[in-house]
Parts: sequence; structure tokens; C-alpha cells
Amino acid sequence: MAAERALAPVAEHYNPESSAHAPSNGRAWLRRGMLALLSALYIAFWGATALPNINPTDFDVFFLPSARVALAGHPLLIYSVRYVSGYPNANGPLSMLPLTLVAALAQHFGWLNDTHLRRMLVMALFSIFALLMSREALLAVERFVARPLTSYQRLLVFAFFAFSPELWHTVLLYGHIEIPILLTLLLASARLLARGRVLAAGVLLGLALLTRSMAVLYLIPLTLLLARHHRWRDSATFLGAASLVATLGILPFWLADRADVLYSLVTFRASLPVGGGSFWELLRGTPAYNFGATHDSVVVIALALLVAAITLAFRPDVTVASREVYALLAVCGLCFSLAIKTIWPYYFLDTYVLLGVLWLSGLGQALRAHTNSVWVRMWLGAILPLAAIGVALLGEYGLSTAGYGIWSPFATILMTAATLTLTVTVACWMWLRVPADRVPASRSVG
Repeated sequence: MAAERALAPVAEHYNPESSAHAPSNGRAWLRRGMLALLSALYIAFWGATALPNINPTDFDVFFLPSARVALAGHPLLIYSVRYVSGYPNANGPLSMLPLTLVAALAQHFGWLNDTHLRRMLVMALFSIFALLMSREALLAVERFVARPLTSYQRLLVFAFFAFSPELWHTVLLYGHIEIPILLTLLLASARLLARGRVLAAGVLLGLALLTRSMAVLYLIPLTLLLARHHRWRDSATFLGAASLVATLGILPFWLADRADVLYSLVTFRASLPVGGGSFWELLRGTPAYNFGATHDSVVVIALALLVAAITLAFRPDVTVASREVYALLAVCGLCFSLAIKTIWPYYFLDTYVLLGVLWLSGLGQALRAHTNSVWVRMWLGAILPLAAIGVALLGEYGLSTAGYGIWSPFATILMTAATLTLTVTVACWMWLRVPADRVPASRSVG
């Protein structure tokens, strides 16, 4: 069962003194039973939270209509869907495969046209991806902990991701079921890359690109990081595998419905108006505003390249196996929220998860330290992932006060300042941080 496998790291029992004392069969069966129970409760909880009345989300107006097209026998025409003013399904095709299967199950039960029951089923079954995402986050944290975490510590780390309010904000309230899939693939890719499995890591990153095109902002720093250490072959392999997988994934849709694929995934963005929360709105009436209104995606990619290049110049010691990789990924991802012309609160789930991994991976140094100051700095680090939730709530405030129209100048300034502050803070943490191998153990920063 996928959900049980996702929760497996939480319930595994470490014996740091000896591995010879294996648990009895009875204890092993008890642990499996607890895994099954925890999985079922988590899935049921997601289903229950989806039952109350919720305004139509992107799931209702983009994902589900595309799944209906696939169910009707036209899986390669999912990009023909249009919403108000010709707004298309602008997400990658990968998440449509599990969604179509779940929609087929809802159709079998007669729930497809019942708003509450179909949402309950989709949210319950897609919660498995939230479990997988949390599992990968836990594995990322454990890479930097010298001695194994206790079962209780692992459960707390797992819960930090699995029960994040921003997860519900993103998936349930905005309907973006694909983002936990993206994060699962991204974290797994980073983990495999650190282990030297470059080809497999590239394949997973390519699959991430097939969930959301903004995943290119994570491809950029990882590729540059390999090249920075003169691993030219690995860099080419990683980039080539990701690009090939993404191309092959899009190709069938392109061949079947070229015009709609091009419009949905590329050209329509240029026609979108500048929306709330974006600093471009503050430049209205200037040539920069006109450029940003058409080429904001170019600015986002250029900014991510610049940030990654500056970071690698300041921190040549960072490798793909370093803890700082998660800060690098987070700050490059924040370039999207900073320079895109319309801000939505669900953009910050990526930030929360990556900064959560960055923070909790500091447990390794905190557990080795014997000074209170290290633990104080460790707990202060929680400000970063919590700030991601705060910025997302600011976005929700700006949208709600504007009636999902044009934001007030005050709300836009506040959102821009908060996003910029978070981005600069994470960047400075990387640029100014003394490498761990140059700091005495008693002074290591958590």
C-alpha cells in the first residue's frame, strides 16, 4: 500500500547501539498495523475536510474538466479546456494520469457529478502524495543527522510537513493537487543526486517539469551546482535526462493538439494582465511595466540564474550533497513569487517544504552540540518556514480584500516587501554563512 510505504520512515525503529537485536515478529506486525491505521486516519481526515462547502477551485475549473475530456476517450486533448476569458489548463500533464483514474472511480460510484463526494474521493486518494512528500522531506532531514532520530522525533518531523496548514491551503482551498507530486519528485531528485545517481535524479526532475513548468527554477541551480564543481558530464547527463523526459512527456499532446498545447503551456501567459501582489503593478505607466506584462517569465528565469550564480560564487564549498542545497532551491523558487506578474498563495507551499527541510536538517548540529546557544539558533530557524505560511496568508489577505480583483496599493506593497524580505533573508543565510568545516563543533550554527 503506497500510503503505508510513505509512513514507513516514521515508524521505523532505530537501535543505535546494535542492529543485532531485531524486533520480534509480533512487534513487526504491530508496527505494520500502526502504519495501516495511521495511513487510514490521515486519508480519512483529508476526505472529511473536503466535505464542507468550498468555492470552486482550480481543481473544479481546470483539472476536473480536463479529466472529463480524458474519460470521454480523448486523453491527448486535455489542453482544449477553457475557463472564463479563455483561461486554459496551464499545468503539466503528469498529474492528470492519477486524477483521471480517480475520476473514473468516482464515475463508477456515480459521484462524478456530486461536488462534495467527488472532492472527498479525490482529496482522500491524493493525500497519498502528501504522505510521499512528507516521507521524502523526512529522508532529506535524516541525511544530515549523525545519529538516528528516535521514533518520536521522526514522527514530529513527518507531521511538520504532513500537517502543514499551507498544504491544505494549497491543495484543498486552491485545488492544486499537482504541487505535492512536484515536491515529492524534487526532493527525491535532490536525494538521488546527493547519492551520485545522476541519471535517475534527472529523470525525476524531468517528471517534476511535467507537473509544473516552474520546476525549471529547480533544474537551473542543480545543473549549475554540478557544473560549478567541474562535473561537466554529470551536469550534461542531469540536464539532458530532465529535458528528454519532459520533451517525451509533452510530445504526444503536442502531436495530437499542437495549437492548444502551445497556448496553454506557453503563449497565453503573455496575454494575462498584471495581477495583485506583484511588484510590476507598482511600476504601472512605465516601460518596465509593459515589459513585465509580457515577459515576466523571462525575468523570473533570469533572476533565478543570477541568484544561483551569485550564491555559487559566494559559497564554492556547497555541493549537491550539502544542506545548503535546500536553501538554494528555496531562493530560486522564490524568484517565481517575486517576479511573476500575478501572485497566488499556493506558490508558497514549495517554500515552506524546502525551508522546513533546511531548518530541521540543522538538528544534526544541534544534537551534536552541548551549548544552549546552538539550540536557540536552531529554534530561531523555525522563523523561515513559518514566514512562508505568513507570506501566503498575506497573499490571501490581498486577494480577499480586493474581491479577487486588483489589489490595493498597500496590499501590493506589503506582499512585495514580505516576499522580497524572505528571499533576501534566505539568500543572505547562504551567502554569509561560514562553511561548517571552518567552524569549531561547539560554534556550529544549527
